[in-house]
Amino acid sequence: SATLHSPDRTAPGPYRWDPALDPHALARALGPGHTVLVRRHPRVTGSVPAGPGVLDVSHHPGAAGLLLIADILVTDYAGLMFDFALTGRPMLFHTYDLEHYRDTVRGFCLDFETRAPGPLLVTTDEVAQALRDTGTTAARHADAYESFRRDYCDLDDGGAAARVADRLLADAE
Repeated sequence: SATLHSPDRTAPGPYRWDPALDPHALARALGPGHTVLVRRHPRVTGSVPAGPGVLDVSHHPGAAGLLLIADILVTDYAGLMFDFALTGRPMLFHTYDLEHYRDTVRGFCLDFETRAPGPLLVTTDEVAQALRDTGTTAARHADAYESFRRDYCDLDDGGAAARVADRLLADAE
């Protein structure tokens, strides 16, 4: 299975990769047959050190393909959560700096603490435990997930591009 870890940047401007969530500890905890795909934010410099079960996919062109192959997303506050919600697959949120991000960095466009479509986890161990028991974790957050999809993904029904094209063609006539 594949876990995509794709955190947001938590400071302005370029900064070096300094993971609060240890992808190598996750890979060790999950064992063989599980790969942690790490996608750094484009403004984050440096690289993810190679290791068993960890693959740096930061230079993969675009995130869409990675979302398709990931069985689960681990992020913090990245807008990628809205795209991944379309897959219906589970999300975990590594929110070790929630108060700082909310109060100092950028804040949120939604009440993240009550509306997040998955658990808010603080430590690498908590994330690893949730990944080991994804089914139970997803079941506990199923109502929040569906509410999130209903409120933020309601127009993404597979026909949005056709509606845009129809509108553009109608306006051109």
